Amino acid sequence: MLAYFREVWSKVSADKTLRESLDQVPANAGPLNSQSLVHRSLALMHEVSPAYLRQFLSYVDALSLLEAITGHGSTPGKDGPRAGNARRSAKTSG
Repeated sequence: MLAYFREVWSKVSADKTLRESLDQVPANAGPLNSQSLVHRSLALMHEVSPAYLRQFLSYVDALSLLEAITGHGSTPGKDGPRAGNARRSAKTSG
C-alpha cells in the first residue's frame, strides 16, 4: 500500500513540476530561452519516459535539499579564487 501511494505521489509531483515549469516560460520566449529549454526538456522526458522524469526530478530535489542543508550556493566568485587570480599569483610567485 505504501509503495502505491509513493508511486501516485511521485506522478502527481512530476505533473505539478511540469506545470510549474510551463508557468515560468515567458509568452514571447525565443527558442534558446533557458526557461523554455528546461520546460521543453521536461516535457520531452514526460512524453518519452515518465518514469525517467520522476527519477530525474527526485534526483534534482535531493541535490537541492543537500545544497540547502550545506548552505553552499552556486556563485563561484564567493567560494574560492577565480581562475584569473590563480594565474596571476602563479606568474608573480614563479
